[in-house]
Amino acid sequence: MYLLGDYKAPSHTSINNFVKKLAGKTSILFGRLNKHIIKQFNVNLTTIYIDGTKFEADANRYSFVWRGRIMSSIFKLGKKINENINSLNEIYDAYDIKNPVRYIEYPENYQKNLNFDYYTQHRLMKMSRVLKRIVKMSKTIFVHGKGKRKNKIQKMFELMDEAYVKMRENNRHLKIIGTNRNSYAKTDYDATFMHLKDDHLQNSQLKPAYNMQIADEFIVTTDGFPR
Repeated sequence: MYLLGDYKAPSHTSINNFVKKLAGKTSILFGRLNKHIIKQFNVNLTTIYIDGTKFEADANRYSFVWRGRIMSSIFKLGKKINENINSLNEIYDAYDIKNPVRYIEYPENYQKNLNFDYYTQHRLMKMSRVLKRIVKMSKTIFVHGKGKRKNKIQKMFELMDEAYVKMRENNRHLKIIGTNRNSYAKTDYDATFMHLKDDHLQNSQLKPAYNMQIADEFIVTTDGFPR
């Protein structure tokens, strides 16, 4: 109330009408205000003073997805396919499929990104489609349940179909994570799991948060980063 002096406080209607008039014009107003501040106070824009802080996100702290876990899944998937390459190519030969599946050697050490040759989603989709064609050619009848014995064609088809679905899921996770962070929250894709300064649990638990970087002197711009 001290800002109003002896004046009567504006009504909610007056405030709402004022906000409506400004709708769509705030970016122009802030732009002009920035230009005025820069000119009036001779702000040096060649030097930027950065100050950062972290804001906890309104996301489920147990909805995390980790890059390491996704990459581990991709490695295990590739090794499982390599273990069945010979059986797969035997089926290809038996049904005169001209393009055998090539064995792909995976790196021994952990890789942060997919910058190596691997069984891509597209490759797995093609392999799954070829096996589906072989299933029709061989008139294979799929069996399920206890006491039922699956033949080699059914086993290979199910393996490649599951691998394709899993790889598609892994790619979706990696696309959301991007290249510059190692996690995200399923309930807020922009949130990244990190340590916060004020940890009331006192157990160094990682929480979903945003890393805010603010340019100081006069605050003329702000931006948020997911890392």
